[in-house]
Amino acid sequence: MYQQQGKTAKAVESYQRYLAKEPEELKSRLMLGMLYEEMGHAEKAIAEYRAILKKGPDNPIVFLGHSRPTATV
Repeated sequence: MYQQQGKTAKAVESYQRYLAKEPEELKSRLMLGMLYEEMGHAEKAIAEYRAILKKGPDNPIVFLGHSRPTATV
């Protein structure tokens, strides 16, 4: 919702709160990484992509994060 309204910082806060409760939720982690990337926080984005890779190396969502430009994992 926040992301669609151009409120990137609010969207990041929302994903962070959700992931604090549901740390295994890979799609939300991917979205958070993409938001970090959009905000120019490449290191934070890469950290999220690495967390996805660690938690679900066989999950297809890993490849979405891994294909991102900053994802030099």
